[in-house]
Amino acid sequence: MFGIAGWNSLNSIATTCYLQGSVITLNIFFGPIINAAYSVAMQAYSGLRQFCSSFQSASAPQIVKYYAVEENDALFRLLGFVCKISFFLLFFLTLPFVLTANNILSFWLENVPPYASIFFIWMIISAYFDIFSYPLDIAAQASGNMAKYSCITSTLTILILPVTYQLYCIKFPPETILCVAVIIGLVNCLVRIKILSSLIGLCFKTFTLNIICRCILTAAISSIIPILSKLYLPTISFRILIIIGITILSTSIGIWFFGLEQSEQNYISSNLKKIKYKLIN
Repeated sequence: MFGIAGWNSLNSIATTCYLQGSVITLNIFFGPIINAAYSVAMQAYSGLRQFCSSFQSASAPQIVKYYAVEENDALFRLLGFVCKISFFLLFFLTLPFVLTANNILSFWLENVPPYASIFFIWMIISAYFDIFSYPLDIAAQASGNMAKYSCITSTLTILILPVTYQLYCIKFPPETILCVAVIIGLVNCLVRIKILSSLIGLCFKTFTLNIICRCILTAAISSIIPILSKLYLPTISFRILIIIGITILSTSIGIWFFGLEQSEQNYISSNLKKIKYKLIN
């Protein structure tokens, strides 16, 4: 128990060092105005991320149970389903914010700091890869072999700061730290899957193609019409509401037809029918 708690603490320390170190780094190179913009974007992002974390926590007992009773097929299906649904839920909630970031921040704040919307958009993109980490971390904890897993993932997280510092030294723009976080987040996600292939037998190729690539492809397809509507829709009174409506419709259709398999569609449909029945009765 102490060992697992210690290795989990290493991941938490690495994340804290990255978050606090990014604030210090931005303050050193760009001053308090850019730092304020980063803090505003972080507050908005934290609310969305906390919502998804609470959703994912419900899957932890079942993941541990499947590993304990050696039901590997059920474990891998559950991991894939949780990762996929978490990604799609975050994508569904955040794409309207990404496309209308300036307008939404203007409603929230009287004076929006420069770069606030850019920071917010890049934070959301980085969250698309971070969202996979929680269920994979739980699977690693269930195996009890956390040393290699935690050391490598924590090192990659902390690596964001020195890489960004060097780029800032050669005059890269403020959003560079989040661009680096996106790239390292994707690498970290693939590393997690690779390590789990040796810990619990998770197939790297199958999981990457069926879950990670499918999520990214679905997001790309679902974003085409909303992005075109933002670019070419004329300036009218309810333009933002129209864009948000188109985005919700496009993401819903894209996720249902491209992101979910038939068995997952049937599972969701059956649960929605149960909820409807309980509400009626």
